[in-house]
Amino acid sequence: MSEDFDATKLSTPELAFKLLHHILEKGFQAGGVLAIPLAPALVYFRAKGVFTPEVLTRFAGYTAASLIGATGVMAGAKFTQIDRDGFEDRVYRLHYNAGQNRTDRLSEGGAVLGLAATAYLLRSSGAPIKPLNLLGGAAIGAAAGVGLHLLTKAEEQNKPNPSNKAIK
Repeated sequence: MSEDFDATKLSTPELAFKLLHHILEKGFQAGGVLAIPLAPALVYFRAKGVFTPEVLTRFAGYTAASLIGATGVMAGAKFTQIDRDGFEDRVYRLHYNAGQNRTDRLSEGGAVLGLAATAYLLRSSGAPIKPLNLLGGAAIGAAAGVGLHLLTKAEEQNKPNPSNKAIK
């Protein structure tokens, strides 16, 4: 983490882009987390219980794409209410949030592994490799990265920040 980060030196579009990237990444992670219980349920009800890598990752892809789209729409609505100081503040806090950055790195690593595993499983099963399947596999991998963060975070991160009056 660069100690000389200064959000005031970034243009407003750059700040908005950084914040949007964070929001969409959270949508992707949430899509992966929700895909874990939803994809098998959708397969059971919509695909007559045919649990193949192609079907499971396709439904996981639908879930991830839906959450990415939903968070993007919500971000667009929220951005109309944020001024430059608000963007600067949020981007600055995100830049120095060690726990959030750790979650994102583990999630990104998991997404790459999930993508690779999905491509391998689809190719091995003879199923076509489609972008929606790859998105679903990557989202499940991202969820695994979030889970890894939760299972391995430092003990001091399990307690609320005492300087934050909103958390009791």
